[in-house]
Amino acid sequence: MPMGRSALVYDSGSRELILRFKHGDQLHLTPLFSRWLYAAGHDFWADTHLIMPVPLHWRRRFSRRYNQAAVLAQATATIAGLPVDTISLQRQRHTPPQKGHSQASRTANVADAFLVKNATAVTGKNIVLVDDVWTTGATLTACTHVLQACGAKNVRWLTLARVLPKSLQNTYSHIAEEAI
Repeated sequence: MPMGRSALVYDSGSRELILRFKHGDQLHLTPLFSRWLYAAGHDFWADTHLIMPVPLHWRRRFSRRYNQAAVLAQATATIAGLPVDTISLQRQRHTPPQKGHSQASRTANVADAFLVKNATAVTGKNIVLVDDVWTTGATLTACTHVLQACGAKNVRWLTLARVLPKSLQNTYSHIAEEAI
């Protein structure tokens, strides 16, 4: 299982900001989000060779006008002083949005959706895979499998926010109440 980190918990406090960034063209949030991502991945950077975003299919990218994961990856790579590769990992199949689907349905939805166009770019590399929200990990896992199948040495996940599993939601709620 890859190691993963998120800068935020995806909850009522972060949801609005992330959705404005993802769907509302509020790219002015990029510097703030990339600093949070850089801090969350603080111990990843020393041995990372390459940062890669989770790719969007060209149809979805066309409708959104940008890939929010690529924007975050590029800004975070600049802070970390590392190269970013937005081309080698590609989404070869358009998939329906994952929202509202179960873990099994999400996994099936992204099965065989990704490919590596340039295996040489990932062979032997420690890669940090960047996305906006980690829900079940189905998309990140699918990307990780194709990267490793093409020779990536290690793949770690870095996301802006994570949807906590039900088993951790009460723990987080309790910690948040104590902090107030």
